[in-house]
Amino acid sequence: LLLEQANLLRQLGYHYQYTGEYRAFQQCSERALLLHENHYGQDHPEVAITLYSLSNAYEALGNIEGNQQRLERALMINERHYGKDHITAASIIGSLGNVYGALGDNVKKKVLLEKALLILEHHHSNETEEVSTILTNLGTACDALGNAVDAKRYLERALAMQVNAYDKNDPRIAATLSNLAAAYGNLGDVLKQKTLLEKALFIK
Repeated sequence: LLLEQANLLRQLGYHYQYTGEYRAFQQCSERALLLHENHYGQDHPEVAITLYSLSNAYEALGNIEGNQQRLERALMINERHYGKDHITAASIIGSLGNVYGALGDNVKKKVLLEKALLILEHHHSNETEEVSTILTNLGTACDALGNAVDAKRYLERALAMQVNAYDKNDPRIAATLSNLAAAYGNLGDVLKQKTLLEKALFIK
């Protein structure tokens, strides 16, 4: 009964996440975590899943430290059970990379995102949104580190995936166009930068 309650709470949390009720999302995820820990113990893949859900709630609420702690614990559990290169670790590693970026450590962000991308590519992942998001975040990390060449390479890969997968006016395409424009600007190609920004503006 407790396990059923925990799973329902986690699902309810996802509903609150979808509707933007992030405080309720956090509360449901924390209650689900406690119940899962009581049922499975501290070190179980189901606990890692709930920790990842809770980390998303903390991210939405702007609690970077809480987000980081839950992600690191989820990753430790995941790697202990499945190994360091399992496909289920990619999302956690990618999210953790973004946390380090938010903390101003773009070197660590780049390292983690490259690891997440390598895992996805190794498993031939066809999850366009996850892969293109990691590529986009890698591009912004490289740009922040002054490496506009790699930023351009990653962002162009992301854009190609998004154009093939999404509606031409999808806001995700506009965001990638804007980031790619910045990379071209840093490379000194202001005409290309202008063209890309105009395309992004048209979508927005």
